[in-house]
Amino acid sequence: MPDRKILYDRVSSDLGDLMVAACEEGICRIGLTGEPADTWQSWFERYFKEVPSPGGHDWIRKFSEELGEYLAGRLRSFRIPVVLRGTEFQLKVWKALWEIPFGVTTTYGELAESLGRRGGARAVGGAAARNPVPILVPCHRLVGVGGRLVGFSAGLELKERLLQVEGVRLRW
Repeated sequence: MPDRKILYDRVSSDLGDLMVAACEEGICRIGLTGEPADTWQSWFERYFKEVPSPGGHDWIRKFSEELGEYLAGRLRSFRIPVVLRGTEFQLKVWKALWEIPFGVTTTYGELAESLGRRGGARAVGGAAARNPVPILVPCHRLVGVGGRLVGFSAGLELKERLLQVEGVRLRW
């Protein structure tokens, strides 16, 4: 079994301070600005049966570099490996999110329908809200009907910023 030692560090960016955790296989969690500490800890206890230790990791340094390139408009696709833990449905949603190209949005309902869950927009929204690696798995590319900016657990301002980086025109 691969080494499960999980380390975390703070990554400063134009998006604010992010808490980023990594294990040998890749990035396993990104905590956006404002995420409660108990949410972070309980997620690790549930999916990894341990909490991460403070410390640097090569994957975290690589993420920081790639994030800077992305925010500067020089990177369209992250190359960092991710380690996803969630329910079967969440994993399907996250995989589908990963496949939405840079600069493209889709609605919650469209994504639900593509997964065979017609009328499942709320279920997709719930899975997207539990995305453990936002930015890398681009849940910010989900929008409301008519392209309206809705639903982002870290706040609509951050979602808007990410979409602007990708050149997406927004509707409020």
